[in-house]
Amino acid sequence: GIGYVRLEQFAEDSAKELDRALWQLHQAGMQSLILDLRGNPGGYLTSAIEISDRFLPAGVIVSTRGRNPEDNSEETANY
Repeated sequence: GIGYVRLEQFAEDSAKELDRALWQLHQAGMQSLILDLRGNPGGYLTSAIEISDRFLPAGVIVSTRGRNPEDNSEETANY
């Protein structure tokens, strides 16, 4: 009943791979999930945002601040 996914880095296709893994675990009867990010050095910010959005119902995922106001950005979860 417990699904386990280890995400070693936030690569370009990590969100699609995670979706496939979650669907397989769901079909196998998963009731809860362990998402293991230990040792993950990071990677693509866009991939990290996509993956976070799958688990967060609302709120800010990440915000960036630059020297100029036009460099500022904020990504929020889409329920």
